[in-house]
Amino acid sequence: MRKRTEELMKLLRTENNIQTYLTVCKAELLDMTVGECLCRFLEQYHVKKADVIRRSGLNQIYRYQIFADTKTPFPR
Repeated sequence: MRKRTEELMKLLRTENNIQTYLTVCKAELLDMTVGECLCRFLEQYHVKKADVIRRSGLNQIYRYQIFADTKTPFPR
């Protein structure tokens, strides 16, 4: 059964241990890199990578690095 985002957020806010949260919600979470997720969205919405990159407003090299998973937009 798929949980709604609101349910997952509520669980995340109330759980004291992140490992417990990840274990309990594993089936609900994506197990892919940012680049993989972006490519999946491109396919799903039938848009071109170049169009998304151009419209993002980010530095062009950085944008391509995000798609290639050599850079991440999130701190680790």
